[in-house]
Amino acid sequence: MNRNAILVITTVSAAAIAVVVYGLLVGGQPLAAVCFWLAVGATGEYFWVQSADRRSITSYGVSILLATVFILGPWSSMATFFGGTFLGIMLFRKSEWYKALFNAAQMTIAAL
Repeated sequence: MNRNAILVITTVSAAAIAVVVYGLLVGGQPLAAVCFWLAVGATGEYFWVQSADRRSITSYGVSILLATVFILGPWSSMATFFGGTFLGIMLFRKSEWYKALFNAAQMTIAAL
């Protein structure tokens, strides 16, 4: 992997982890609720749906994780975005860890 890719992955991941830590500190939701929705979001990564034009697919995890913004609030849901996406990709897509880390970080930053 080249140095620029390592720099991008590291920077984006560090930013997302900072958002997750801040969200857990400020969010005010019980850790059990955050962990429950994290597990539900990770499970949603197993189920895929194809778009109407059949050009792309997306997981149900995105819909579940987006719903956590309304259920847990914006800051507490950041941990579910990061953890749910990372675990779902690692468990169900069997992707390399750095790809899963980058995708989870991108999802977290996009949720802001």
